Amino acid sequence: MNVLTDFRVAQLESDKRRLLNYLEAEQAILSGQEYEIEGLKLTRADLKTVTDMIANLEYKINRETEALKPKISRPRFKTIIPKEYL
Repeated sequence: MNVLTDFRVAQLESDKRRLLNYLEAEQAILSGQEYEIEGLKLTRADLKTVTDMIANLEYKINRETEALKPKISRPRFKTIIPKEYL
């Protein structure tokens, strides 16, 4: 592996951990937007912001996963037609 591949793998793992955290945050928001602890009223994060970030992270993870897959090169063929046959 080269340095770029190592960085991409590390970034992919980081993005996966962040995605899990955002999915947990989404569940917490869905279970109740506002709550009160010892008389202190608290509001959870904005659901739209969290769902947008989830979509963004899923896109990044898919893109990085595809980038890490080995590329299969196909032989390139050219068709040559002599001028007298055109």
